[in-house]
Amino acid sequence: MSRRADAIVVLLALLAATFFWATTERVNRNDAALYFQLAKNVAEGNGLSSKTEPPHNWVGSREPLYPLMLAVPFRLFGASLGTVFVVQAFMHALTALLAGRIVFRLAGSPRAAMLGAVIVAVFPTLANYTVYTMRETAFTLLVTLATFLTMAVLPRGRAAVAAPAGLAWGAAVLCRGVVLPLPVLLAGLIVVLAWRTSATARVAAVRSAVVLVIFTFLPMLPWSLYTARVNADFSATPRAWQNLYVRAS
Repeated sequence: MSRRADAIVVLLALLAATFFWATTERVNRNDAALYFQLAKNVAEGNGLSSKTEPPHNWVGSREPLYPLMLAVPFRLFGASLGTVFVVQAFMHALTALLAGRIVFRLAGSPRAAMLGAVIVAVFPTLANYTVYTMRETAFTLLVTLATFLTMAVLPRGRAAVAAPAGLAWGAAVLCRGVVLPLPVLLAGLIVVLAWRTSATARVAAVRSAVVLVIFTFLPMLPWSLYTARVNADFSATPRAWQNLYVRAS
């Protein structure tokens, strides 16, 4: 995609998000209120706490990355729904750009890539979520980025790309634990697709698959150790196994 096409996609994504900002009730309720307070407390140096007043106890029942991501702009520009919206509107725009590049890799057509990016940019559900203090916009961006990088590893393996792809999947897991099995399955797919090729390609694929899995779990390690200490039980990410075995059933 050209720079002009990228600019059009970004503009459409921001306009779509702004439409919902202007027409949607802007209020935090339930989970949105919880994530907003978590991010606000982190920005104010009170840790990952859901309480509005001291004492601030750390919350280990939610994946930590989304409030940590919001804490940075909250610290710089203040904790407000406007800050949330601006950050997430640009996340949405970046998601649309990445979606276009994924389509280009699949179809090899700039027109198809542009169409795919525009569809994502103006898709109502995706644009609407930018208004709310919810994980969906950040999670969609991280999964799209991880998918884009993983496609660069296929079909014969590229360990140098598998590392950042794994980090992106790890970040996505720390945003929503339900995605945890996917990078492991993709690592297996990398090996399977290269198995009937040359021995050199098979070795590269296996190396890339191992790197992908290792770098997926690497960013989860600090939070895993924290939840293990607080809950006296190991968990790759809080609620991850609950999501896998309870929500999926």
